[in-house]
Amino acid sequence: MKSLNRDTNILIVGLGVIGGSYARALTKRGYRVRCITKAQ
Repeated sequence: MKSLNRDTNILIVGLGVIGGSYARALTKRGYRVRCITKAQ
């Protein structure tokens, strides 16, 4: 498995409870995070 560094681009699909938590935690740690979610 490849390790993450600060230049790694991260895409999270779905911002439910789990996706939102991952996005928040990774952003706080300095990673560049992009998200896609379905609007309801």
